[in-house]
Amino acid sequence: MAKASGKIILFGEHAVVYGYPGIAVPVKDAAVEVSISPSDYFSYETDRELYKEEKERLNDLLELLFFQLHAEKKDMEIKIRSTIPVASGMGSSAALSVALIRAIAEHLGKAIDDKKVNEIAFECEKMFHGTPSGIDNTVVTYGKPVYFYDGEMYFLKLKKPLHLVIANTGIKSPTKEAVLEVRQRYERDREEYSALFEKIGQIAGNAKTALESGETAQLGGLMDKNHALLQQIGVSCKELDELVSAAKSAGALGAKLAGAGKGGNMVALVEQDKKDGVMNSMKKLSKNIIYTEVKP
Repeated sequence: MAKASGKIILFGEHAVVYGYPGIAVPVKDAAVEVSISPSDYFSYETDRELYKEEKERLNDLLELLFFQLHAEKKDMEIKIRSTIPVASGMGSSAALSVALIRAIAEHLGKAIDDKKVNEIAFECEKMFHGTPSGIDNTVVTYGKPVYFYDGEMYFLKLKKPLHLVIANTGIKSPTKEAVLEVRQRYERDREEYSALFEKIGQIAGNAKTALESGETAQLGGLMDKNHALLQQIGVSCKELDELVSAAKSAGALGAKLAGAGKGGNMVALVEQDKKDGVMNSMKKLSKNIIYTEVKP
């Protein structure tokens, strides 16, 4: 069996597409599990609605994986289980790819290191998202916080643990569509959007410093500023704004949408002793709330 955790973007979404930095962290409390057993025929089953709806894409993904692993497609039974909300900015497709790669490689007796897993997962992400940034597959593969800038990725060394509350709007938020919509706006007004992306990039840079020095309180303010800029870009929505407001009112240090926007998830930074209050404040607004700790 192989397991791959989800991820959440703390800073820099959308701006990373235009060369600015971003920060993402693993979410160990949401994951995809893949188990494989011998069978007289090739089959797979899943408990996730998205994968059932997009059976053809999953078939294509499996074909790509066998090709990348230089392996012949053999008879086997694949079972997929997931607790990651789909199309919500938590890296469900990257987690699916990484878990499948590791499970298939293990079943076939093929040794594979994290670097190769990451390379194959990136090819899979292209199938899902067109022109992915590479953040999702890297965070999911290595299970570490990542600072991403200008095509390069660096693992972040946190000074203190992060306590995060993640709430889902229940509205699907496909990354590819949101990125395309922002691209169209950027093409219509390059000066305005370039300025917004630059500000988001500066926030991500400041957040990197705060994470490495343990300035948690400063991080909260940076999240609030990042959310305001994402509102200006036009990727927030009423449901996200209500969740952000509820979290802040309940004592969150900072809160923002996370991922592509227009739905999907938001994330709040909390002090550990206030997590229950923040989670309770959002129960009427979200049916899927996750608490996770990102350890140094």
